[in-house]
Amino acid sequence: MKAVEGLDPRFLAQVAKVLAACARRGVEMRPYSGVRGPLEQAKLWRQGRTRQEIGATMKRLHEGGAPHLAACIGAVGPQHGKRVTGAWPGASWHNHGEAVDCLLVVNGEAEWDAAAPGWIIYAEEARMLGLKPGRDFGDSPHIQMRHGEPTAFGLVKLDAMMVARFPVDLAGLA
Repeated sequence: MKAVEGLDPRFLAQVAKVLAACARRGVEMRPYSGVRGPLEQAKLWRQGRTRQEIGATMKRLHEGGAPHLAACIGAVGPQHGKRVTGAWPGASWHNHGEAVDCLLVVNGEAEWDAAAPGWIIYAEEARMLGLKPGRDFGDSPHIQMRHGEPTAFGLVKLDAMMVARFPVDLAGLA
């Protein structure tokens, strides 16, 4: 399944357990978004943000020792739509292979109402395995392996991690 390709093997094993536990409780969950590169994350992060917010974040990243992450935000250009994430490139566990988003399927259809019982069960099962459910911060489809944030690595290390994990020549994109 493409949505789980590249996930940290330890996390992938936990995700399989969550999905199986949900199924045993009559809840069907389907992974739809796993590993994201920094350019994809930049596109999602830029949605719904003002030029001032984008510029200020790029400046902070660049001055903090993360020029590659800043360049990713600039390289993707304007993105339209509502905000979908607070995590800029490198700051999402999706960028590290330690997060997945699943959809809840009810009667063969996607169910996005966060109050639906299946979302509660999904979060409970993730929590029982020591994972952090996104429901805790308003993102019901999301579960992640770690409880902290990638920003704890520091900007310089995050920048180097993203360059190593997702090598891309940004000069050709600008």
